[in-house]
Amino acid sequence: MMATLTIRDESTAGKTLGATHIELRESQVTVEEVIRSYVFQRVKDCNVQRAVAPPKPPLVVPSQDEVMLNGTQPAQSSSIDWRVEFDKTKEAFRNQQILVFINEEQFNSLDAVVRIEPSTDIKFLRLTMLMGG
Repeated sequence: MMATLTIRDESTAGKTLGATHIELRESQVTVEEVIRSYVFQRVKDCNVQRAVAPPKPPLVVPSQDEVMLNGTQPAQSSSIDWRVEFDKTKEAFRNQQILVFINEEQFNSLDAVVRIEPSTDIKFLRLTMLMGG
């Protein structure tokens, strides 16, 4: 069974900040697989967007003297590595900076197995740490 699901990013106020569509081939997957599929698709979408977006001119162009003294800045990498982002996302999940809710149930373990159906509701809630707290 292949299911196309929508993962919604939500604010702590319940506002949807974005949505990502993923495909899962299995009817039972781990939370880690859900996160992996989500990160892979987000990075893929971002890399496609970066490839088709025209480069933005710099706000401040360095003078000839500055370029001679400091050299030129390296060009921004043309693509993002999904594996690096996946590792960062898993670490944020472990540190409870990202919460995952599947069918309104919060999951705290990457190894937890969840049943996937076409009606499965998945939400990611990103928490912002407060200074001093």
